[in-house]
Amino acid sequence: MIDKYNTWVIDVAKLLTLTYKDIPISKVNTLSSVLLATIDGLILQSLIGVNKTNTSDIIEVYELLLKKAVPEVINNLK
Repeated sequence: MIDKYNTWVIDVAKLLTLTYKDIPISKVNTLSSVLLATIDGLILQSLIGVNKTNTSDIIEVYELLLKKAVPEVINNLK
């Protein structure tokens, strides 16, 4: 499981560097881990039955995070 999770962090980090050209290389794995932790949390909430949020609403918010919040975070990492 640890190896698989590390692979996910690396894969997301690669996507981040392709998508956000200004991301500091020293912070890319950290941001990757934070984004994966968000997904982990949503999955955990779903598994224990505490998240009743509509999946399409979650996708909408996550897309906004990727389009608006992540670029802002990257700008503040420089």
